[in-house]
Amino acid sequence: SYGANLKDNAIDLQALYDLDRVWSTRGDTFNAVFDSKLTVYEALSRTAKVGRAVAFIQGGIVRFVRDEPKTIPVALFGPRNIVKNSLSIQYLMPSEDTADSVTVEYFSEKTWKTSEVTGSFEASSSDKIATVELFGCTNKEQALREATYMALANRYRRRIVTFTTELEGLIPSYGDLIAITHDMAQWGQGGEILKQEGLKLTLSEPVTFKDGQEHYLALRKKDGSLAGPYLVNRGEVSTEIILDTLPDIEISTDTDRERTHFAFGTNNKWSIFARITAIRPRSDKVELTAVIEDSRVHST
Repeated sequence: SYGANLKDNAIDLQALYDLDRVWSTRGDTFNAVFDSKLTVYEALSRTAKVGRAVAFIQGGIVRFVRDEPKTIPVALFGPRNIVKNSLSIQYLMPSEDTADSVTVEYFSEKTWKTSEVTGSFEASSSDKIATVELFGCTNKEQALREATYMALANRYRRRIVTFTTELEGLIPSYGDLIAITHDMAQWGQGGEILKQEGLKLTLSEPVTFKDGQEHYLALRKKDGSLAGPYLVNRGEVSTEIILDTLPDIEISTDTDRERTHFAFGTNNKWSIFARITAIRPRSDKVELTAVIEDSRVHST
């Protein structure tokens, strides 16, 4: 039946409305008839895929997220809230079987027959081609956009990071953008704010300034999200920094509650952004898996 017998409050209708505006602007549509028996989730997944989206269930509600550019992380994870020795990075190395072009099969609205279009990225040799059926796609331009997007994702999303944190790992949802600071991978430097005296901050860890470059400090809010980054200058010692301007959040330095976490580094190198692909609760801990983001994926 329509809506799979779900009440309106069991479906994220606001997300669907927002996505509809995106799809309408882009000219992305889904046009198909389901003529075989399949589950509601399978139907949702096939429908959402044409719009570069995913359907998933969280908190008993059917939600939707599209793979699109995001610039504001919902959470900051660093040495103070990543379980020690739990962070690992998997590098997906190119191989002879790695496709650098994608051919999308779609049902043409003009010929009413199955057609193909191939998308690739700049500098691609196009000699390794994967074929994907895009059920519900009937427009050649849309099929080409999705083929190019898939090829770009295959080329530029090659680093998978997994780590364990505490229950704040439940803050992000599937597809959300997070910021990760970790010295092992040289993704900035992190720690806690021990003391604040006006614009001067005392840090729990020493930080390194590089001559001739601007340096920034991002701060973790009480809800886990990010504030900043803020321009900073060198202090008298390596555990001191001087803020260029006062941040617009309250910095916690008390010992009776969690201190404010920081991420430090040069411009665009104080952390790395990643997109959540899996959330696995483990008793009182949460294991997160994310793919390191690359803005070039979203060029189509």
